[in-house]
Amino acid sequence: MPRFPNGLPATSIDSVALALLNARLPDSQFLIPTPQADGRYSGSAISTYREDQFNTNVDYRINESNWLAVKFFFSNAPQFFALPDGGANVPGFGADRQQNNRLVSLQNIYTLGARAVNEARVGYSFISQDQFGRNPVRDSDFGIVRANANAYPGLGLIRIGPAGAGAVTIGNSGTNVDTQVNDSTTTLVDILSITRGRHSIRTGAGIIYYRTSLTANNARRGQIVFQSFNNFLLGTANNSTYGDGINARILRATDYSLFLQDDWKFSRKLTINLGLRYELDLPPYETRGAISTFDPALYKPRMEVDSRGNPVGPPAGGFVQAGNVIPQFDLPDVPNVGKRILTSVDPNNFAPRVGFAYSPFESGRLVVRGGYGIFFSRSSTLYIGVTINAPPMYSVVRRSPTGVIPLADPFFPLPSQDQFPTFVKGVALASNTFERIGKWPESSPRCPVCRLTSWTPAQAHFMG
Repeated sequence: MPRFPNGLPATSIDSVALALLNARLPDSQFLIPTPQADGRYSGSAISTYREDQFNTNVDYRINESNWLAVKFFFSNAPQFFALPDGGANVPGFGADRQQNNRLVSLQNIYTLGARAVNEARVGYSFISQDQFGRNPVRDSDFGIVRANANAYPGLGLIRIGPAGAGAVTIGNSGTNVDTQVNDSTTTLVDILSITRGRHSIRTGAGIIYYRTSLTANNARRGQIVFQSFNNFLLGTANNSTYGDGINARILRATDYSLFLQDDWKFSRKLTINLGLRYELDLPPYETRGAISTFDPALYKPRMEVDSRGNPVGPPAGGFVQAGNVIPQFDLPDVPNVGKRILTSVDPNNFAPRVGFAYSPFESGRLVVRGGYGIFFSRSSTLYIGVTINAPPMYSVVRRSPTGVIPLADPFFPLPSQDQFPTFVKGVALASNTFERIGKWPESSPRCPVCRLTSWTPAQAHFMG
């Protein structure tokens, strides 16, 4: 029998914990596996993967001056993860993933004369990845209350034991399981090559257009942590995490580039390569303006504080939202800034390149090569995706009181999805955010959590 913190034995097991212990999966296995004699559990489950591919290339010479090449790639890859990353570590709560890839490109090479050739390329790529966890049982079947249980049925993630190999984890939180990502890229490139005496000159321009749609369900079914099996039997959780809000982002971004390069045959032994490239990689934006971030220069805490001295309620200032925000997402007390949110758009991305090839001997059997260049590139459009949990669009609450959390009612009561965006009073505004890095103004108080006077994304844990 379980024991209370004072060491006295409990007279009964919590009714919700007892129901979970007796619950069975559709294959008749227990929801919580029975351990072996040494107190440990070992089991196995089968994951599956299949990929169907199709690839074709077509080359067609239209005439003596015009040549066309078409390439197409197709791939479908359904998978099943018996033990998905970030999910349950015992069988029963696997995840299905469908990943589809499409790629098509057209290349046209046109000879303009004896010394000039033009190359035009058009490309389109598409990657779709949908991953959904299986939910064989529902928390409401065991008496666990969750506000969005009807919209998102299933059992949230429950960990019994300290973090590490010794804990048993069941359920599905949705953090790394329920996601949908659709990425597409359209590329337009044109390059002109001209030969004049000792100079081989190439110049061109390119445009890359990105479209990304992301849907995530971080902690939407909740996460409950018990530090020991004894606590689980008592039905007293140590902490819980719960999230809700606007969980979809529709992102757009564009890259522009220009370049000029001259391969100069300086002498019979020496060739010099000189080039200059310009890149303008504009930050992504959300088509509905459903992104926000924190600007420390605008921070103004609420004067009301709780028993621990932390500000209560949303800050009076600090958050900003995209300037293209649609009316239903527009909060009147949050300033509107540029639709891309960022302030560090750098238009000065000039990238020089220089190189050489030198053959010191008449035989030409030895060639020494070298070069130097500066390069700019986009890391990803999904860095905005990490802010999908940021207020006021989304709220993730970690409930960890000084007392205990009842298993039957473990989660902080968040508003429903249709009430977002909103700042939830009494919730610590802790999440990832990005850019607008600065220092706390001298007239503003320090961060009420860590007392820092400077701010970085890793320290974005400002209290409400």
